[in-house]
Amino acid sequence: MTDEKTKQEYVDHWSYSSAKRIYRNGVDYAVAEQLGIIEQTYGKAVDIGQLAHAHLLGGEQEFVVKKYPNYLTKEARDWRDAQTLPIISEDEFNTITTIVDRIKSHPLAKELIFGKGTQREVELKARIEGKDWVGRADVIKVGDDKSIDYVLDIKTAAKFDEFKWTAKRNDYDLQAAVYSLIAKTQDKPFYWVIAETVAPYRVGVAVSAEEFTESGYRKLETI
Repeated sequence: MTDEKTKQEYVDHWSYSSAKRIYRNGVDYAVAEQLGIIEQTYGKAVDIGQLAHAHLLGGEQEFVVKKYPNYLTKEARDWRDAQTLPIISEDEFNTITTIVDRIKSHPLAKELIFGKGTQREVELKARIEGKDWVGRADVIKVGDDKSIDYVLDIKTAAKFDEFKWTAKRNDYDLQAAVYSLIAKTQDKPFYWVIAETVAPYRVGVAVSAEEFTESGYRKLETI
């Protein structure tokens, strides 16, 4: 059981991730995950999605491509052991670049992510009802009046046709609600660009419906 001071330190710094953990599992479980007491595990598909996500947004490369076909030689093992980033295969690298290329070739997705006034990987902060909230938006668009026109998040999935069900299961309504509050975009759209991680690597764009975001607000009220 976490002590009250640790809980307070955790809850004083709110984000979509922390709100989601608390909403789903309660504050004790959320704090235990944050402190590493409970290990979070991710599947291979999620790893590829995360690497493609970072590659698209232009951050530092978060992987290295496997240099040797196997690790039977000492030279190959020494190279492997010296790496500090995840090692991926050539096929996985090709998958990542295909995902990125498909997003960039989708006219609407490209405009929403890279169009005029857009900024990527932006930290947003706001104080809401006495609590400090922090979010890291994949993309925002800033208008001529310096206000934010929309917030966008990039998701990867095996099939984007199933996104409407995935969005409900994964509490993306809570994400839309949290970011609309932090970015002060309650009356403006929250977008998702969804890219498939397997062939045919289709790309889709979704926008949070008003009732979907409202369900996120209701979840926030329970935290």
